[in-house]
Amino acid sequence: MGQYSLEPVIYSFVYSIVDIFFKKKGIREIPVHIEIETGMNRLGFAVKDIPALIGKLNNSSFIIQSVFSHLAASEEPATG
Repeated sequence: MGQYSLEPVIYSFVYSIVDIFFKKKGIREIPVHIEIETGMNRLGFAVKDIPALIGKLNNSSFIIQSVFSHLAASEEPATG
């Protein structure tokens, strides 16, 4: 997107402000990456919010490039 081909990460419902901004600029297809919260309590949509997220994304200018999360137990040593 733009001069540097940046693709934003969408991690909360505040993203709708970004959609409105780009629509005003005439940009109708915005490549984005969706972050899901899976237990590290960092950024990301809660799993329970995914149905609402899908509904909102269907009415946006965003083109989903990927869906990702942080590892839920990255600080725990592997057991084997």
